[in-house]
Amino acid sequence: MVYPTGVPMYCDSFIPAAAQVLYYVIEHTKDERDALQESAPSNSQSLKTPLQLPEEISIKDGGGMTPLARTQKQLLNLHNALIREAKMQGLAKYQGFSEEVMSVLRKTSKTTSHEQLKTVLQEALSRGHIKRADTKEAADSVIADLENPESELRKTMANLKPLQYV
Repeated sequence: MVYPTGVPMYCDSFIPAAAQVLYYVIEHTKDERDALQESAPSNSQSLKTPLQLPEEISIKDGGGMTPLARTQKQLLNLHNALIREAKMQGLAKYQGFSEEVMSVLRKTSKTTSHEQLKTVLQEALSRGHIKRADTKEAADSVIADLENPESELRKTMANLKPLQYV
């Protein structure tokens, strides 16, 4: 949305930021067999579109089907819930992030990827940006996994650098 003066409006919600960080994590955390090859979107896919959530995915070399990893399914479910939440709140009308949101995102760029994801989800929850109960539950579940150093999700994200905001 643009003010009548032509100045763009920036979003104060952390929902789009959380969806963007989740999208980055989904794109860059593939298991050792690249099992997410067919279910992961290309970089050209819009962040406004929910990602496909197949029950099984094909393996290039193995020739069969294998179940989607639990962590990938968990992240895809949360991403889709955040996209639904953003649509319900009409957040697509904004043209970027407010300075307050960008300040937090810049700070998280200097941490780890799991800290970055945890921070944006916690900000969205603590500020009351996430309204739907199912989205809150999915976010809480991911945060709990991110806080546990032994969780599968945390181990999957161990070598992933955070998304950079400048």
